[in-house]
Amino acid sequence: MNEISMQKRIRLIELALILSVSFLPFFLRNLFIHLSLYSIDTSINVRFFIDGITKITYVALLIYILFRQGKSIKDIGFSFSWRDIFRAILIFIIIIIFLSFYSLLFKLIIGKSPSVPQHIDIFVGEISIIYFLAMIINPFFEELILRAYLMCEIEFFSNSKIIAIIVSVFIQTSGHLYQGVHSMGGLALTFLIFSIYFAKYKRIMPIIMAHAIMDIGIMLSSGKF
Repeated sequence: MNEISMQKRIRLIELALILSVSFLPFFLRNLFIHLSLYSIDTSINVRFFIDGITKITYVALLIYILFRQGKSIKDIGFSFSWRDIFRAILIFIIIIIFLSFYSLLFKLIIGKSPSVPQHIDIFVGEISIIYFLAMIINPFFEELILRAYLMCEIEFFSNSKIIAIIVSVFIQTSGHLYQGVHSMGGLALTFLIFSIYFAKYKRIMPIIMAHAIMDIGIMLSSGKF
């Protein structure tokens, strides 16, 4: 086996490793919630604290894997510019516009508006510092792993940005199955816009910020002061 083939095998194994530890547990938990086989009765602060620590650990694993490849998170598009704030706001506005058209089109075709996401009671609770930090940590976790790293690796293996976009959108959308099948369209559209932006510009910070704006919005609409 030549050096290039060995490198591809190692990177494939590492990709499978990080997806297994970062995505599979959440997918199974969310699937069980969707099937009403999982009951959430613990304190929201406890749940978000554990969730946040877990996601930070997974991001640390990602950084390690990149280190093993002789790279850093900068090589998957992570860097900061003050312009990223304005880019994030623009991305957020574009998503709102597209989601509005999607909702209108859905109503014209189906005869009713898209279903309200299910099981969002997991976000109901007193707004606290832990809750807020969880809404900040989550976009870093999802976008660094399921967007930036995943798309870079899929593009490396397939030499196709389109395949990278499709895989990223599919995996990230399926991870939100707990919200119900009928809400998947809007989520997929949101993640598609994120993925197209990253495929074109290879910058993940504006996407992280836009995602954080949406998560904070969910916190403010679902949480209690």
